[in-house]
Amino acid sequence: MEIGVSSILYQRVSYSFIDVVKDVGGLTNVLVVIFSLTNYPLAHFASLIKAIERLYFARSKDKNLFKPKKNHQEKFNQFFDKFGDLASNEKA
Repeated sequence: MEIGVSSILYQRVSYSFIDVVKDVGGLTNVLVVIFSLTNYPLAHFASLIKAIERLYFARSKDKNLFKPKKNHQEKFNQFFDKFGDLASNEKA
């Protein structure tokens, strides 16, 4: 009968700053990919709208072509008339 001698050697390996940077960089890349995939449809849509806007911009000598509706213009004027009254009251 023989008793075998076995031993296990342990060695401590320190976690260096470079290892931390590598791990964080991997996480950052994953987050960038996820953000890019979720943001792509919105960016694509916005670029299409901008291209369509530039391609089909109306050039006309008619000044009333893009005139706002009267209702909106009246509301706009009423809103800023209130501020004009407030400004004149403060100066007086």
